[in-house]
Amino acid sequence: MKREFVGYHGTTSSRAEIILQTGYFNFTTGEHAWLGVGIYFYEEEVKDAYYFCVTLKRYPEWKIIKGNLEGDTIVDLEDPGVLEQLKALEKKVKGRRYLTTKDGKPRKILNLVLMNMMFEATPYDIARGKFSEPPWPYIERTNIYRYVNILCVRNRMCIKGLEEVAYCGYE
Repeated sequence: MKREFVGYHGTTSSRAEIILQTGYFNFTTGEHAWLGVGIYFYEEEVKDAYYFCVTLKRYPEWKIIKGNLEGDTIVDLEDPGVLEQLKALEKKVKGRRYLTTKDGKPRKILNLVLMNMMFEATPYDIARGKFSEPPWPYIERTNIYRYVNILCVRNRMCIKGLEEVAYCGYE
């Protein structure tokens, strides 16, 4: 069953111009690819993309791109069945080379490894998850965290429409 999402992608101004002209995004890889290799969007909230550009990345010049996303196969981390699959995969990698990065440093988290293993076993279009973003916690000496819904597009054909959106940080 096809699911539709609205996602917001924050990036540098120069990269946004290329994306808007060509429709081509680079895949995110590495330790921060929490949902595996793919193209990352914040689900529904333009302010999350703004926060990413201004606070997390501190881009001097940035733009936000809105994308209409459609996928047939969705891996949703809020689904208990998906979490059980990831738990089973984690048991398979314990003590293996996956625990280090390409440069030999220990991995901080195994998200990338587990999500890529899941994709190799059963390809999917979009992964969806909820994560806390830095700083942790959001308010010092509390257990209050800022959570965001993140979409990771594995199948480029799921990106149906792109447009630049204006957002100044208030709403």
